[in-house]
Amino acid sequence: MRKGLANFLTYLRLAATPVVALLLLKNVFWGGWIFFCAACTTDYLDGFFAKKWKFSSRFGAFLDAFADKVFVTTVGLTLISLGRINGIHMIPFVVILWREIFISSIRMLPKPKLSNSMKNLPRIKTFLQMTALSFLIGSFIFPALHTLGLAFLWLSCVITLISMWPYWPKIAQFCK
Repeated sequence: MRKGLANFLTYLRLAATPVVALLLLKNVFWGGWIFFCAACTTDYLDGFFAKKWKFSSRFGAFLDAFADKVFVTTVGLTLISLGRINGIHMIPFVVILWREIFISSIRMLPKPKLSNSMKNLPRIKTFLQMTALSFLIGSFIFPALHTLGLAFLWLSCVITLISMWPYWPKIAQFCK
C-alpha cells in the first residue's frame, strides 16, 4: 500500500476534477470548495509520501504534473464560465495555460536537460494557482474573497512567467 499511495492520491485529484467542476456548475459551492481543497491537499501529500518513503518514479512525476495541469485548467475554465474570472482578469489565466502548453512542448524536444536552479518555483507556482482558485471558489460563499483570489491569480501569473526562465537556454540551443 505504501508504495502506491502517492500515485493513488494523484489519481484521487484527477477523479475529483470533474466532481469539483460539476458541483460548481450546479451551484453547490460549499461542496465544490470542500472537494477542491481536499484535492489540493492530495497534491501536497503525494509528493510528501513519495519523498518520505523514497517511492518516487518518472511515471509518478509525470502523473502529478499532468494531474495539476488538468485540475487547474478544468477548475479555471469552470470559474470563467461562471463569471468568477472575467474581463482583464482572464489574462493571467490565459498566460498560465500558455506556459503549461509551452513547457510541455519544450519537454518533448531532444536533449531535455534543464537547469535545476529554480527547482522550488514550480511548486510555488502550483501552490499560488491553487490558492487563487480556492479563494475564487470561496468567493461564491464569502464575496470578500473574490478580490483576494484575483490578486493571487495575478501573482501566480508572475511566478508562472518567472518559472519559464530555465527553459530559454533550451530554446536557444534547439534553434541553433
